[in-house]
Amino acid sequence: MLRKFILTLLFGAALAMGQNAQAFHPYSGSGHHAHIHGFQGLAYALADGLEHNLVQYVDRTRPILYTSFVDLDDLNTSSTFGRLLGEQVASRMSQLGYRVVELKLRQGSMIVSQNTGEMILSRDLRDVRTSHDTQAVLVGTYVVTDNAVIVSAKLLSTLDGAILATRDATLRKTKDIHELVTRNVTTFQPTRTQPSKTQMEREAVHEGPLARGTILLDPKNSLAARLIQARLAELNYYTDRIDGIWGRNSRAALNRFKSNRQLTSPTTWDLSAQRELFKGTGQ
Repeated sequence: MLRKFILTLLFGAALAMGQNAQAFHPYSGSGHHAHIHGFQGLAYALADGLEHNLVQYVDRTRPILYTSFVDLDDLNTSSTFGRLLGEQVASRMSQLGYRVVELKLRQGSMIVSQNTGEMILSRDLRDVRTSHDTQAVLVGTYVVTDNAVIVSAKLLSTLDGAILATRDATLRKTKDIHELVTRNVTTFQPTRTQPSKTQMEREAVHEGPLARGTILLDPKNSLAARLIQARLAELNYYTDRIDGIWGRNSRAALNRFKSNRQLTSPTTWDLSAQRELFKGTGQ
């Protein structure tokens, strides 16, 4: 009887631990490729997985752009499946407390490179970042096989295109899913017009959010520190490794830069230092 009682206690404890672990991780293996059942389950798994896999802090109060998911074999093409999935993933991100804003697919606004098949930031999207203080963009691709749809979602920084989070999943292709994938397939042709000389001159002197002071970098943030270090190194003020750690050598480089430019508070990173450092870079 005693042995049976002990086994019962052990079984109950193991069961409770399993239930607690499942409650803590609603999508098991969120850091890995997962097989999902149901369209809404796919959208929730992608959004929750992106949040779970973030490699750095994302401000919930600053905008995140989202757009339709596109066909990986033709990055200028989307469908009802891609448009609806983009909206539902964004809706879930909104439920998680993030501020999401839709970016309509149009000529020149695609954030893809057809040559390499990789998701990158276009010039137009960088302009959107400048105008709306956008910190990230939610993008995604899908591949259709005989019996499944393989989906990949990415959250990209609009500051430098760095990947903030990724999440992959496979959805079983039912009759309904097949209909969504093949319905209202739309191709967005990239613009072919060449900019005029006047336009190129305006773009050459166009200042980005860092030079204008729309965004103030925080050296305590690893990505921000790397950006500052890289720019100081470009100007020959910083000669150490660009590692994202704002330490003694980084502060000394900032001191030399601010002193040379006759800026106040040589040891302090502030808006005046940022504006002067990134002036003329387009950042």
